[in-house]
Amino acid sequence: ISDYAVEMFHAAIRRDHYNCFLQESARLPMLYFPDAVRGIRLLMEAPAANISIRKSYNISGISFSPGELATCIQQHHKEFKVHYDPDYRQGIAELWPQVISDEAARLDFGWQPEYDLDKMTASMLNQLQLIYPAEMANGLTSCALVNGSAKCWGNNNSGSVGDASTIERTTPVQVSG
Repeated sequence: ISDYAVEMFHAAIRRDHYNCFLQESARLPMLYFPDAVRGIRLLMEAPAANISIRKSYNISGISFSPGELATCIQQHHKEFKVHYDPDYRQGIAELWPQVISDEAARLDFGWQPEYDLDKMTASMLNQLQLIYPAEMANGLTSCALVNGSAKCWGNNNSGSVGDASTIERTTPVQVSG
């Protein structure tokens, strides 16, 4: 059910319209992967005397709806559009809790998520930019420093990619010179 969020980010980067299978207001709990890894590390590093639960802990991140996520993505990609057409997965989402209690983890090993919706959105879009560089260029030229080397891609009509050509580059190329 939560896969809509990842699909929405990919659609935004590809400059596609997204058809969401949940209602705009369907609020669900999510945990961004870096927070999940951090939570595991905190639990593993906690003094044994602090651990009051021996079976499992809940760690919670953020809860948001497809509409809230779309609004956040639109702060970075103003043209991004979402159409809401709920299907059978809406019924499943309605059975999920809107928030997960992680009080024991907060008390026992200091759990606190680092990512809110804005920070997660910026991180996801930045990470996906590496996968979809031509889409991010949007007809312009973009550049990045990769392992100490300048690489560029995009519209190269005026030779702005820097590879001594005027051929459009859909993948990063080494800047010459």
